[in-house]
Amino acid sequence: DASRPIKEEEIATCDENGIEFIELKVAFDGITVMTNPANDAVECVSFEDLYALMGPESEGVDTWNGAQALATELGSSTTFPDASLDLVGPGTESGTYDSFIEIALDPVAEVRAEEGAITEDQVGTMRKDYSSQADDNAIITQIEGSDTSLGWVGFAFAEEAGDGVKELQIAAEA
Repeated sequence: DASRPIKEEEIATCDENGIEFIELKVAFDGITVMTNPANDAVECVSFEDLYALMGPESEGVDTWNGAQALATELGSSTTFPDASLDLVGPGTESGTYDSFIEIALDPVAEVRAEEGAITEDQVGTMRKDYSSQADDNAIITQIEGSDTSLGWVGFAFAEEAGDGVKELQIAAEA
């Protein structure tokens, strides 16, 4: 099972090993963006906010309010707290990583590329300076361990964490 379609290199590996695969779509990925319950300054974020915090232009931003200028430029009305930004999420090996970028970051990144703010190569990417974890439970543990965390996992893992994490609302518009 996977959160994304099979990649060309994975098809090649299957072919090399005599494995025939069949794609059966049974559901869409449910992704939850979350923080620590102690982070009472953040309840809801938009895709523009997520891009300002996690997109390729935010490399090196280590506080929530360090992303404020970009978020405002993108049309956000969210006010970020003056607090450290502890980012954690799935690594590049994860389909949830791919889905998050496609759903949450790419719509803004595509506009930014058209405007010349980023290159076409940066569309489909995010900042690289975050804590990347292959284990969703390790992501949950890091969210629980930092009052100013921000991260994402599949919906089921966030639900399983219960009150240990605060699931953020995602605004339809900035």
